[in-house]
Amino acid sequence: MVRARPGWDEGLVCVCIVAEHYRTIMYDTHGFQDLKANETEEIPFTDFEWIHFEGRNWQEVYIMMSRICELRLANPAWRVTVSIEIEKSKIQNCEWNLIEKFKDLFDIIILEKEYVLESLNYGSLNDACYSIAKQLLGNQIVICPDGERGVIGCYGNPSSINDLMRTPAHPPTIVVDTLGAGDTFCAGLIHSMIGHSISEINLVDCLSKACKLAGFKCGVKGFHSVVKGCYQI
Repeated sequence: MVRARPGWDEGLVCVCIVAEHYRTIMYDTHGFQDLKANETEEIPFTDFEWIHFEGRNWQEVYIMMSRICELRLANPAWRVTVSIEIEKSKIQNCEWNLIEKFKDLFDIIILEKEYVLESLNYGSLNDACYSIAKQLLGNQIVICPDGERGVIGCYGNPSSINDLMRTPAHPPTIVVDTLGAGDTFCAGLIHSMIGHSISEINLVDCLSKACKLAGFKCGVKGFHSVVKGCYQI
């Protein structure tokens, strides 16, 4: 969640080099500011079936997620899924292991490859996903996207590393625009899971659909065709 600074009407600049499948974004971070927890106090969270966070302003996100946890305890009939995505590049001045910090507050955690390998110092993504899943309960899920190799997912408290589930990536024939592919993956995941409890979903099928939608997005410019792609996969 971000808010625009009053009077700030400049956009961002995205440079794409299609031949090299490369893009970079330049923008003024003071223009788009992350929401503070006190700015969400009037949001009727219990109206939602799914609430997704990015763990970049992690102190504020922790407060918001704690509030949602309290609401869930006070409203046992409320069926909601809470997910969080953590990326190394978006976390600043953090001395916490965020998985430990947040593990009682989410149903699904999506972890950037660089975060688990570089910030948490795991030797491989398989080891990371399994080790993190062992810290969770059976009604939680950890997901680790692995770029061109696809994605790894696992339910909490696995009995062995063989419980890891991997689905392949689905790249387009021609890569056109990768900007937002990660967000599209998250959107595809939510779209395929929403309305079902963790115990009701087919995790491999949901991961596969999310990978297909992210691949579809990489083959088109912008996002205008992505919704249509949701119904083609």
